[in-house]
Amino acid sequence: MAAEIPALAMLPRTGAAPVLSNREETRLASAVASALPDTLPSRHRRALRVAGVAAAWGLGVLPAMLGQRCTMAMFFHLPCPGCGMTRAARLLATGHVEASLEMHPLALPVVGVWALLMATTLWTTWTLGTPLAMVKGRLGRVALAVISVVYAAVFVLWILRWFGLFGGPVSVA
Repeated sequence: MAAEIPALAMLPRTGAAPVLSNREETRLASAVASALPDTLPSRHRRALRVAGVAAAWGLGVLPAMLGQRCTMAMFFHLPCPGCGMTRAARLLATGHVEASLEMHPLALPVVGVWALLMATTLWTTWTLGTPLAMVKGRLGRVALAVISVVYAAVFVLWILRWFGLFGGPVSVA
């Protein structure tokens, strides 16, 4: 490695840590940084990655938008925490806000946090090259915190609906 980075060749090869002046330390840091590959992909590659992430989001919501029945309802015939959410989102999309809130009172916040999560993953992919780096930025951490709070509320609502509150349990038909 010392042959690849000339600044490392000047370091003593003893077991003790070298004592460097500020100037030597700066020179060594810039030499190491220049030897490392650029980790951020090119604009073209980032744009392709953003398109791929957007396509993944689109494919993820496509079955629900095309009318596929909930897997939980198909196999177990029991309402899950999100029961009625797809129908409520469809009602929201067609402008029937009141009917949507009757179907699932938290449909609007869930749609909002999913939009925030989608935007965050697309932005993170563009700026950092991967949606997995979302937790490194403040926006990503905020999005994850907000989605956690909203889904905790969905879970509490599901439990309350089992006791007949808030119009529940929702029919799985």
